Amino acid sequence: MKLHMYLLMLLAIFNLSQLNAQETTEPEYVETEATITDLDYKVRGRSSTMMAAVTFVDLKGDTIATKARILHIPLIGSLKSVGDQIDIVYQKDNPYLIKSAGDSFLQTYGLYLLIAAGIIISGYRFFKYRKNS
Repeated sequence: MKLHMYLLMLLAIFNLSQLNAQETTEPEYVETEATITDLDYKVRGRSSTMMAAVTFVDLKGDTIATKARILHIPLIGSLKSVGDQIDIVYQKDNPYLIKSAGDSFLQTYGLYLLIAAGIIISGYRFFKYRKNS
């Protein structure tokens, strides 16, 4: 019985190591500037997104028109306007798959940072008022 368990464990380890050994090629990305041609603001429930229609020239010299998600402040809108230049990153093999470069940290954590700043300021004022009373 122990022999069977050892063989099963050996086979499992061997199969897992084979899965990890397979090479996965990461697509090559290119950074460039794009021009905003249109802005689209959508609100769904509690989430909102700002999409920008952009045009740019890829490495082959083709003009590509596609959309990218850009940084925005909920209920206010984007800090960018039509005609502005933004930095984007696109896949070299498929230039229609793009994302805006450099905004990912603020886009991901910006709302949380604003909420945390509001809580800290409110807490400071609350304790200051309570101390003076």
